[in-house]
Amino acid sequence: MNYINFDRHEVFSNEILGKVSNMNNEVTTHLVMTDQSCFNDLTNKLAGLYDGYLYSDVLDYEFISQFVKDEVLAAKVWNLCQVINVLVQNFEEKVA
Repeated sequence: MNYINFDRHEVFSNEILGKVSNMNNEVTTHLVMTDQSCFNDLTNKLAGLYDGYLYSDVLDYEFISQFVKDEVLAAKVWNLCQVINVLVQNFEEKVA
């Protein structure tokens, strides 16, 4: 399991934190509406964003689409995780 540990308080703006929260709610709603468990590898790894863990799996569209069958929502999750990855990389470069 590959991940990057980062300081969420330093990397996330209030806007990004709100987007993560909304994304988690949308994913949970989708899982409920499609009769899937809300307790799975994807939701666990998305919840890790709150604790400063960016798992490499959430940067993989195919991993996300295993759980999120709605292509628009899967793309939204993937895109936000890509943005977070860029923010983390940029922060690490600034402090290095």
